Amino acid sequence: MKKLIAVVSLLVVMTSMSMAKDSSWFKLSLWDEIAVPNVETVKGFELGLIYSNTPTLTGLQWNLIYNRTEDFSGLQMALVNNVESTGTGVQLGAVNLASDFTGLSWGWINSADDFNGVNIGLVNYAKNYKGLQLGIVNYVEHMEKGLQIGLVNIITDSKLPVMIIANARF
Repeated sequence: MKKLIAVVSLLVVMTSMSMAKDSSWFKLSLWDEIAVPNVETVKGFELGLIYSNTPTLTGLQWNLIYNRTEDFSGLQMALVNNVESTGTGVQLGAVNLASDFTGLSWGWINSADDFNGVNIGLVNYAKNYKGLQLGIVNYVEHMEKGLQIGLVNIITDSKLPVMIIANARF
């Protein structure tokens, strides 16, 4: 336990000394503004307990409960992940939410406004989609091109909007 406290203390001191006030390579978060250091940008690693909120993150964002970011590039892991603007990388969680995302979302529920890449989950939803959806229920309002594989596959702007096992647009 003493070693853990020493390591955390050292990280806090190094972070506060080496970075500008609004940027850091490491952030330890408990809840939104309760973070050390409390910065807007992390290029490295954010470790959270309940709720992490970092507007710009490049690297790893890990939390037990909820991750939130606006501009994201890297790996996001939590029970719930949320990219509110633009994201590139991987989301691993029970629920993955995104506005504009490119990469892999793997969880029970994956939802995005604009998505390019792969969704793996029980329920996958996107307004605009390009890529592969693997799930029990896959739902896309507009698919540019891609493939859905699952029990129920829906592409609302398709000539065959509902298909069982697979649905595609190329």
